[in-house]
Amino acid sequence: MGTNDASPLGIYLTTNKISLSSFSRALGSDIKSVTGWARGETVPTLACAWEIERVSKGVVPMESWLALPAARSFLAVMHSRQSDEIRKLKQEVGGSGGGFAEGGEL
Repeated sequence: MGTNDASPLGIYLTTNKISLSSFSRALGSDIKSVTGWARGETVPTLACAWEIERVSKGVVPMESWLALPAARSFLAVMHSRQSDEIRKLKQEVGGSGGGFAEGGEL
């Protein structure tokens, strides 16, 4: 396994002998981003993940990124931020409930 085999994209590129530079050109993304994705160090945006799936003809599906540690770390941070924002909103509105899921009204 090479340094680019830490993600489904890296495995795809290695298996098909596709260079990072040629794939980044086909994708329309910078090589630094593609390198990070191939190594599993970072995850692409949804738009880029969709484009990777399209360019790889489905071999690297969008959902394949969710299993990577980088994605799990990112999602944990986003969940934490979202939870903080929800707590703040509840305090501003003046309660701990009354949201739409709980039958509240505007």
